[in-house]
Amino acid sequence: MASASRSEKLLNTILLACALTVTALVVRRELFGGTEGNGPRTQREWRQLGQKGWVISGSAGKVQLLVFSDFECPYCQGFASGLDSLIMQYPTQLRVVFRHFPLTNLHKSAFATAVAAECAGQQGVFKPFHDAAFKAQDSLAALPLTTLALRAGVRDTTVFQDCVKSDATSARVKEDVATAERIGSKGTPTIILNKWQFNGPPSIDSLRKLIEKLAG
Repeated sequence: MASASRSEKLLNTILLACALTVTALVVRRELFGGTEGNGPRTQREWRQLGQKGWVISGSAGKVQLLVFSDFECPYCQGFASGLDSLIMQYPTQLRVVFRHFPLTNLHKSAFATAVAAECAGQQGVFKPFHDAAFKAQDSLAALPLTTLALRAGVRDTTVFQDCVKSDATSARVKEDVATAERIGSKGTPTIILNKWQFNGPPSIDSLRKLIEKLAG
């Protein structure tokens, strides 16, 4: 009888563990979407990672969304469009930080566009340049960077062109790339929402649910 009792206890323990695992997977699917590639992992450095880059919304927000992005990546373009809806919905609660991760082996104009974005940012128009570059994504290879700069509202194109040629500006973009590689980014966009780092771009609805949870 004692042996049977121990067996029953062991079986109950196993069943409970299975139930907890299934519950965790359901919650994970509800928050982060059903695709395997979108499952997040913990990023312990998320605060430090957000101290560099361009803050494009909600500088004092409780929830931080950091994106490592590539201006020639179509998935990044799609995510940027959805991100604008989150910025509109959470203008003060959501701190959005942009950092560069141009995939130069795939996208020949991505690095130069990232450098130009840095230079536009130095003249106070990073977000307008960001939007103009994604809007013109299909023609980045043929479009002069100064044209994008003017569309974004860059006032001094001479300063802009000098900045684009600067090794220091290129080094700034390379620093972002090195950081993205160091933290295990597998592609673009890489999204880090507070402590959660996603392997692939999550849906905007999934992010909205998590933002509500973190901001509550």
